[in-house]
Amino acid sequence: ATSFVDLWRRINIYWREFMLKVFFYPLLFKIKKKIVTYAIPFATICVFVVTWFLHNYQLFWLRGTFQLVLPDIIFWLVLGSCITVNVIINERNLTKPKKVLTAYKQYFYNMLKITGMFLFMSVMWSLWTSPSLSEWLFLLSKGLRFSLIQFVCIVFVFIGIWLVGYISQIILSKQKIQDLVNVEPHKTMFLTIPCTLLFVFGSLKTRTLLLPQKIQTVINTLSEDKFNETDKKSAEAGYYKKVIDGEDNAALGLWEINLKHRKKYSDIDNIIVRTNGLITRTLKPNFRVKMEDHFVETNSFGLRDKEYSVKKPEATFRMALLGGSYEMGAGVSNNQVFEAITEQRLNKYDTTTQFKKYEIINFAVYRYHLIQHVELCNTKVFKFNPDAVMYVAHSEEERRFLLIFTDLIRNGINLQYPFLEHIKSISGAKQSMSESEITERLKPFAFSLIMWSYMQIENACYKNRAKAIWVYLPTTDDIVDNTEYNKLEKLARLVGFIIIDLRGVYAGNKAVDVQISKTNTHPNPFGHQLIAQKLYDELIKNKKQIFESNR
Repeated sequence: ATSFVDLWRRINIYWREFMLKVFFYPLLFKIKKKIVTYAIPFATICVFVVTWFLHNYQLFWLRGTFQLVLPDIIFWLVLGSCITVNVIINERNLTKPKKVLTAYKQYFYNMLKITGMFLFMSVMWSLWTSPSLSEWLFLLSKGLRFSLIQFVCIVFVFIGIWLVGYISQIILSKQKIQDLVNVEPHKTMFLTIPCTLLFVFGSLKTRTLLLPQKIQTVINTLSEDKFNETDKKSAEAGYYKKVIDGEDNAALGLWEINLKHRKKYSDIDNIIVRTNGLITRTLKPNFRVKMEDHFVETNSFGLRDKEYSVKKPEATFRMALLGGSYEMGAGVSNNQVFEAITEQRLNKYDTTTQFKKYEIINFAVYRYHLIQHVELCNTKVFKFNPDAVMYVAHSEEERRFLLIFTDLIRNGINLQYPFLEHIKSISGAKQSMSESEITERLKPFAFSLIMWSYMQIENACYKNRAKAIWVYLPTTDDIVDNTEYNKLEKLARLVGFIIIDLRGVYAGNKAVDVQISKTNTHPNPFGHQLIAQKLYDELIKNKKQIFESNR
C-alpha cells in the first residue's frame, strides 16, 4: 500500500466491499446534495465509526462481553482520521495537473511510500494488540532503546528491503515477466503440479523414513498446530487470568485460538473465594462443581482432597503437597490426580513396618506459586502436623514467580514480608505501572526471590521437625532446560531440601497423549498416572532419607 486510501482498498477486501455497499454509498447518496464539499470525508468517518462498533460487536457475539478498550478506540480513530484526510487530499488533487515522472522516479517514490505505510501500520498494529495503553507505551520505550550497532543494522535492513522492492518493480515492468505473471490459469500446470506434489509429500508420515532429521524438524514445525514459546507464555498467562481473575482482555492477541474451544469459565468461580491477602484465592469447603467432563470436590478444610483429621493418626506418615494447577489436578477428577494415586500406592505396596498408613494432603490451588506456599507454611500447613512438605517446581520458575509477584503489586496487595517489600522498593515497581514494566523491574531479583522462598519453606519445616522435599516435575509441553534445572536443584539442595527428580516422566509418549487438549496442556488422567508412578518410585528409592530417618 502506498497511501492510507490504498491500504483501505487492499486490506480485508470482503469487509471493505460490505462497508461500501451497506453503509458508505447509501449514506453518501443521501448527504451529497446537502454537504457537497465534504460528503465523501463525512461518509468515510461514519464508515469507520461503524467499523469500530461492528468489530466490538463481533467480540461480543463470540465472547459475550462488550468492552471499550482505549487502544482499540485510538487505533480506529487514528486510522479513520488518516484515511479521511487522505480522501480530502485526493479530492483536491483531482483538479490539479499531475506531474509526469519517469518510471524509475516513480519506483523510487513508491518504495518510500510503501516503507512509510509499513512502519506506520506496524506501530498501529502493536497498539491494537496491546492489552492497555500503558503496556503499549512501555513496549515503545523498550523498542526505542538500541545501541549504535543495532541502529546501523536496522537502517541497513530497511535499505536492503527498499532495494529489493525497487529492483522488483523494475523486473516486473519487463514485458516478458508481465506475460508470465498474467498467464491464463489453465496454462499454469507447470507450477501447480510440482507445488501440489510437494504439499502432499509434506503431509505423509512416511516422510520420516526418507528425509534427514533437520528437514523432518522443519516440516513438523510447519505442519503442526503448535504455539511458539512467546505465544505459549501469553496463552498460559491469559488462561489463568481468564480462569481465576475473570479478565476478558487477557491474552488479547490469542483470543481467536481460544474461541475454537470455548470454555465455561464461570464454573470455576463457583468454588473460589477471593481474598485481599498474599493467598489471593482459596477454595470453598465441602463443595462440588462440574467442570465439563470432570468434577472438582473439596473437603471441610477447602482443600481439593478427601477428608482428613487435623490431628495426625498414630503410625501415620503425613505429607503436605504444595503446588499449583498441575498438583491440584486441573482438568481431571479428584481420584485421577497424581497425589491421590501416589497415596493409594504407598498404602497398598509399601513394606515399611514403621508406618501403617500414608497420607498426602493436597494444598495446591490454581496459580499458587512460591509466595503463596511460603504463606501457607506460616499459617496453615503445620496445623496438620505433617512429617514432610513436598514443594513441586516446574520449568521457568523465575518467570512464573515474577508473574505472580507482578499481579500482587498491580492489585495493591500488602506484601507482609519485609524482604518482599524491600525488593519492591529497590526495584522501583509501583502499582500504577504496566504489567510489563513491573516484571521488567523485578527481573534482576528473580533468583534472590526464589532463594528467599526456598529458605522460608525449609525454615518452617525445620522449626516443625518436618522433612522439606523439592520435586521437579516437567510440564507436558516443555523440553527440559537442564541448565535451569541444575541451577534450581543446586539451590534447593544447598538450602536443605531432599531432591526428587521427575525428569523423563513422559518419556516414550507424545505431548498430545498426556495432555488434556492442544489448548489445555495440563496432564490428562494418563499423564497423572505416569507422574504418580514416577513419584512413587522416587519416594521408595529415597525411603531411608524420607521415611526412616529423623529430622
